[in-house]
Amino acid sequence: MEAVLNDADKHNFLEIWNTGDFVGYYPFPNEVVDLLRRRNAVSIIGNYDFKVLSFKKYEKKWKLKKAPEKYISFKWTYENLTKENLKYLASLPEQLHFEINGLKILLTHGSPTSNDEYICAQTSPQRLKEFAELANSDIIISGHSHIVFSKKLGNTLFINPGSVGRPEGTAGKATYTILKFDGKSVNFENHEVEYDIKKTIRVIRKAELPEDFIKMLKQGKNLTQLGTKSNDLSQKQRAEQIESVIEFAESLDYEQGHTNQVTNLAMQLFDELQNIHGLSVQERFYLHCGAILHDIGWIKRQKGHHKAACKMVIQSIKLPFDLRQRTIIGLIARYHRKALPKSTHKHFCNLSSEDQAMVSMLAGILRIADGLDRSHMSYVKNIKCRITDEKIYVFLESDDSVFQEMQAAAKKSDLIQHLIGKEVEFKTIK
Repeated sequence: MEAVLNDADKHNFLEIWNTGDFVGYYPFPNEVVDLLRRRNAVSIIGNYDFKVLSFKKYEKKWKLKKAPEKYISFKWTYENLTKENLKYLASLPEQLHFEINGLKILLTHGSPTSNDEYICAQTSPQRLKEFAELANSDIIISGHSHIVFSKKLGNTLFINPGSVGRPEGTAGKATYTILKFDGKSVNFENHEVEYDIKKTIRVIRKAELPEDFIKMLKQGKNLTQLGTKSNDLSQKQRAEQIESVIEFAESLDYEQGHTNQVTNLAMQLFDELQNIHGLSVQERFYLHCGAILHDIGWIKRQKGHHKAACKMVIQSIKLPFDLRQRTIIGLIARYHRKALPKSTHKHFCNLSSEDQAMVSMLAGILRIADGLDRSHMSYVKNIKCRITDEKIYVFLESDDSVFQEMQAAAKKSDLIQHLIGKEVEFKTIK
């Protein structure tokens, strides 16, 4: 924050506009709040500020359900903020509307509809249009995504300055934006500021906060994006992890017969479509785990069990994966039914574009595999595929009628068809 303000001071700015999230993950919450208050910053509250303020109310619940790293961050920040600064954060509005030279401006942390919704490069033009109409503003300035973004849609300019404390995609650099108003026109400049992160790292370790907080700072990634591709895992290590996944599913009384059938069909489809998706053995492993866990949400509820499964996977500390890997596997399980992946969906929006594409392809395969056991009777024995310029033919080997399975699989081939641009057609063979 000091480095950004020192840099910005060279440009003789008039006001500081802060889109929220004063605190989170790093060990200077009071210093940041005090500094911005001394500089008379125009500020709103962010979703992370809300969570820290809510810590005492949800402490027991979050200890069981939140990722351990996030729980530690909420707890440490709440316990180290002064009462005065806690009171100040609680006093801040969620949004601010004002005018400059007749231009209507909205300051919001997330989107005009939610503090937890991103406005970013993946936001569809239709959604941006909805924001513009709802906000009735010429300029909408948001935060939350930690990624620099700007786009003009119609008469509305969307701006995201990125992040000072935890920027993504700019490791070791803080980002901010300067707006210049000239009558009813506005120009903006995005700035990156290098600073010595060693001091922050020393204090993180002194405070005994997780090492992942240091990785986030060094790599310019969020918690979900951290982790390696793990392509160097041995076959034995993957087998051991699969055993842990099965044990987790068994503890939730999952439907073993249906799950085994869907997993087997998903693996066959992955292998048959290798020339199209080009994914590796590690991605195949993610699909294997997602297939095993795709129906565990039934223990919570029938309606929305796919979302429940996703949440259970991401929050589980029993599974032998880091947060990024749990998010990937959980989302594969989620998208085995109902809505297709969207950039605005919780958790999915936190993944890198590469991981989003991978999750979408694997979920597309799992959707078809799940449809091919619509009756839960394991009628389909084997699968073979033939790929042409226009179609993917999926040949089903069975001794029984699989009309119901073919109908369900055809309906659930929507994601694969969208990703690959080829029609999927199902045929039976004896």
